[in-house]
Amino acid sequence: MAKKTLTLFLSLVSLVFIFKSWFIFPFLSAHDWPYFFTETLSDFPPFPPAWAPTLGIGSGGEPINYGLSSFIYIIVSLFVNTFGLPWELIYKVFIFGLFLVLSVFSTFYFISNVFDRSTSFQLLLSTFIFTLNTYILMVLDGGQMGVALAYSISPLVLGTFIRLLGRIASVQPNFKLSLVTGLVLSIQVLFDLRITYITMGIVFFYTFYHYFFIGRFKIKEYVIYHALIVLIVFGFHASWILPMLIVRSHPAQGILSSFNSVEGFRYFSFATFSQSLSLLHPNWPENIFGKVYFMKPEFLLITILAFSSLLLLKGKHKKTILFFALLGLVGAFFAKGANEPFGFVNELTYRYIPGMNIFRDPTKFYQVTILSYIVLIPFSVFQVSERLRFKPNYSKHLILLCAIGYFIFLIRPVFLNQLSGTFAKHEIPQEYVDLKTFLHNDTGFSRTLWVPVQPRYNYYSYMHPGISANRLFSASSSAEIVKRLSDKNSQELLSNLSIRYVIVPYDSFGEIFVKDRKYNENEYLETILALDRIDEFKKIDGFHKIAVYESIPHKDHFWIDSNGSISYAAISPVEYTVKVSISKQPATLIFTDYYSPYWQAYIGDKTVLSRKTDYNTNSFALEKEGTYTLTVYFSKQKYYSYGRMITFLFIVLFPFVALYKRKTHNLSGN
Repeated sequence: MAKKTLTLFLSLVSLVFIFKSWFIFPFLSAHDWPYFFTETLSDFPPFPPAWAPTLGIGSGGEPINYGLSSFIYIIVSLFVNTFGLPWELIYKVFIFGLFLVLSVFSTFYFISNVFDRSTSFQLLLSTFIFTLNTYILMVLDGGQMGVALAYSISPLVLGTFIRLLGRIASVQPNFKLSLVTGLVLSIQVLFDLRITYITMGIVFFYTFYHYFFIGRFKIKEYVIYHALIVLIVFGFHASWILPMLIVRSHPAQGILSSFNSVEGFRYFSFATFSQSLSLLHPNWPENIFGKVYFMKPEFLLITILAFSSLLLLKGKHKKTILFFALLGLVGAFFAKGANEPFGFVNELTYRYIPGMNIFRDPTKFYQVTILSYIVLIPFSVFQVSERLRFKPNYSKHLILLCAIGYFIFLIRPVFLNQLSGTFAKHEIPQEYVDLKTFLHNDTGFSRTLWVPVQPRYNYYSYMHPGISANRLFSASSSAEIVKRLSDKNSQELLSNLSIRYVIVPYDSFGEIFVKDRKYNENEYLETILALDRIDEFKKIDGFHKIAVYESIPHKDHFWIDSNGSISYAAISPVEYTVKVSISKQPATLIFTDYYSPYWQAYIGDKTVLSRKTDYNTNSFALEKEGTYTLTVYFSKQKYYSYGRMITFLFIVLFPFVALYKRKTHNLSGN
């Protein structure tokens, strides 16, 4: 035990050294890990609201991953807004550091449950394979930390399910283990549902394999303990599951419906079967979307090491190794997407199997093969070292070092500073700091339109949400956006969406104005010149390489379409108090957030439902003239509040139930 603890510690220290750039650089930035100014974070309440003005295209929306949002909001509210600690320190500890800790611990737990007598040799090598492969490095470098955290705990989730199934099969059911399994599964659900979907797919695959090839178990016992796990997951996530059940929809439902295109699935199928089988990410190492590399021959040894385990089978491990070898093939097959061989099979599963359409990017199935290889490769290397042991006695350790050295060699771009995301050092251009100060000092509500897209260092807040012009106009180029902005109808659109500032960003990363995957300065300059010619735009100087224009005129967050006066106050992102005085009826109150049927206005005892405008915003009919006060409220928020109370109660009771059952040992009280 002491030896394994030492190995765990050494593994963690080694990974901290390899990932030292995370902790040395002043801050981290990537495409999916934007920079947050302190002023942006100051808007974060303790829990994410059911509606946030900065989501969607920048005109408001519901959080898609409410669990991950809750995690981030809580640590921001507690450590940044309450104790004043720098956000850079908090996310390096509680997000990036947490990834390393969970990866090491969960890998150790998983391997220890797969092999009843796992060696330090296997544990160390498994950890390095799990954390130092091109798939997870591309995820980390791209800043997809929700995916990364869910990935890091997947061995622990799988390991607890395997252990629980073993107890059920041996007629030794354990209530406490069910609680632990439900808890770790709830943590994975918190980070990313897609990775959880894959992990549970492996669990059900292993359950099927165990029942028919390892040992039968009582279905009734299996159902009881897994129903308990489902109950635990619901309890911890009632804050978003309850609203979903009540309204029978999820914020991502509209997005998922657009993913049903098989053509899109084919387009995003970047990996070949040889790449997925060799754990070579198709975008390694530049991580440029759509830029796919050829197969690298040095990665072929990974496949050889993994499946040579089938030639080194030993008695009691035979069925286990066979399962994980089959699992590795299945994972590689799904990860290649629509590519050959048998690409039509994946297309059919994408179209007809419930939930598979969330994997428009099939590379997430690399996780399956990786979980297979952290079992197969250490087993192969260990068996070879046992059979080829020479004098002196440390020859086995030499083989281990060679294996680790091989995996470090494969990821050499990390050490050669060839990655451009979280592994690279960045600086914030002064232009963005000046722009943040300018917008923050503007106390009135207005939106900013970024042409063509929002950059990593853009400042936004509840008072100044940002909109990407390419999404607003469904445009594919800056020239198309400029043409749309020159149209009079578009000027009316900007005004009705409360857009006051139109901004051309300084492309400090060379990733916005791109032609043939290279930075194109001419496009940047031509965009500015074209906006200079639009009469409705007044240029504001003082931001150097950032071009800022004021769009004239622009309307407020709330406005009315007739003569009268209006004032409002934001109670929260989901509730506003509006005072209206109108002298002509009928009139319409316009709320410029994106339309949702859950926005309602309350005038005394009367409820006025929102109607969609021609600009996809909210409107409320005012039938009487006079002066009165309305409460505009996002009604779905109450369901989130009810769910949060259930979650809070569940968190309070959970440890007491666990301690009570620790005395009784199992469900029957034996």
